[in-house]
Order: sequence, then C-alpha cells, then structure tokens
Amino acid sequence: MSKKATPVSDFGIRVSAAIRAEAGMRRVSGRQLAAIMGKSPAYVNERIHDNKEWTLGDLGSLCTAWGMTPEQLLSKYRS
Repeated sequence: MSKKATPVSDFGIRVSAAIRAEAGMRRVSGRQLAAIMGKSPAYVNERIHDNKEWTLGDLGSLCTAWGMTPEQLLSKYRS
C-alpha cells in the first residue's frame, strides 16, 4: 500500500517562503538551519522544497534563534 503525501497548504507555502527569505538574508544554509533546529539536513531539505510542512516547533526554534517572533517573520515577508 503506497503512502500518499499530504499536499502542503497555502499557509505552509507562505511559512516556507518566509523561512527561505530570512535564511537567505542571513546567509544561513540548509545545514545550518538543521543544526539550529536539531534536525537532520534531509528533514530541512524536504521543507525547503515544499514537500512537507514546517511544524510550529520548527518555526518557533528558528524565530528564537533569529531574535524574532513568528508574527514578525510572517509579516516581514507578507505577499
């Protein structure tokens, strides 16, 4: 039986875009994101490429490391 992947929501795409943008501004690599979050590079890669959703814990970890709230991150990169 094959496992069908759940598509990433529109909000998940927005979160991912904001994380990519902030990481780019800070020149933080996927490996560095993984280290910040205590996750594997493969875990981060799946999310960077919008194959899976970031968790609230992921968002919280990154925002804490970047000295901002999730609200600040999302409003900074509002589309």
